Amino acid sequence: MMPAMGGRLVIRGGLAVADGAPALATVVVAGARIEAVVPAGVPVAPRPDDWEIDAGGRLVIPGGIDAHTHLALGVLARLAGLPGQAPAVHDRWRALLSGGLEPRADPEAVEALAAAGAAAALHGGVTTAFE
Repeated sequence: MMPAMGGRLVIRGGLAVADGAPALATVVVAGARIEAVVPAGVPVAPRPDDWEIDAGGRLVIPGGIDAHTHLALGVLARLAGLPGQAPAVHDRWRALLSGGLEPRADPEAVEALAAAGAAAALHGGVTTAFE
């Protein structure tokens, strides 16, 4: 589980999908809630403890939830000697993953890989992940 951060998360310059068509905006997250979706051109004053992200025109979906994700699955597959992308027959791939990885993986290593996957997801634009 990722530790809670202090201050606000301020995502600037993203293509936000809120009420209607996507438009450039700043999304401000305070605690566990979206505080504001501010249209482009409207200033959002920075605070000293803010964590700022420049979305660079990437898609930001306030309140959007990916209810099914595997943060470390690609890395775990490579550790097991499998391709990072699952083949068409998922059952065989899952069996190979379990057989190739479980004997060598300890909980600390899996947790570290999941944290790395979460960091990569955050870098890619994900704003929330739950354990």
